[in-house]
Amino acid sequence: MGSAACAACSTLLGEIPEGTRLEKGNAYDGGLPGDGAPQDDGGIGDPGDGAVRPNSYCATLASTKTVTFCRDFDDGRIFSADFNIAAASGATILAATNEALSPPRALVVDIPASVQDPHALMYRYFDGIKPKDITLAFDMRIELAGSNAQEARVFEIISQFDTPNEHALLFHFNAGSAHIEEVFGLEPNAQWFDYPFLGGRHMETGKWSRVEVRIADNRLTAQLDGIKVVDQPLHKAWAPEPVELALGLPDVKYPGFAWRARYDNVVLDLR
Repeated sequence: MGSAACAACSTLLGEIPEGTRLEKGNAYDGGLPGDGAPQDDGGIGDPGDGAVRPNSYCATLASTKTVTFCRDFDDGRIFSADFNIAAASGATILAATNEALSPPRALVVDIPASVQDPHALMYRYFDGIKPKDITLAFDMRIELAGSNAQEARVFEIISQFDTPNEHALLFHFNAGSAHIEEVFGLEPNAQWFDYPFLGGRHMETGKWSRVEVRIADNRLTAQLDGIKVVDQPLHKAWAPEPVELALGLPDVKYPGFAWRARYDNVVLDLR
């Protein structure tokens, strides 16, 4: 994509203003603390005591395979202490006990229309792992989505962060479409490449969808509810370097519109 299109895409996670990328999950600008303490929205369900649920999604997955990271939010904690959150004033991230795909909890990201600089996300840098094969999968339900003209970023995978070779994949959603962008380099010289979903498929507002994205052998594939929606070679070679993952609503294109997204059963596998 050209620079004009890029200007409309707002900033990457790597361009959050100085001082907002805090240690050990601390929040800023009104975001909720991400110190691993139980957090709950008062919905129906047991209190967030942090106890492991033996029949939870991640416990079941762990009995069959080993992955780098799995989070089902069922213990009431948003994420472990080595995750951070960043949220604009008025935006929230909660481990909610209502409307979970795999009960008792899901992650809820809420950005009211009144929020300026709208964003709310959890993020982590996976240091010490240099993957050649990256798979990210999660269940997601967009509950409020502005309008067809409004777009939000759902996740970011970033390699070689804040270097001239920074390489990122960004997943965008609006009420009428979804697509993934590949971004190589830093502004003002970044190069943008677009991967629209095959057949015009997209996530329906108000409906749970399973999303899976994989980078392997310099090829990008994506599935939506088990149906392949992207299968193309990357425009730039993906170097085996540590990656940063951001999930939630890292960026909303314009303020003045309410957004709410719900996540469950997040799995990241780095090999």
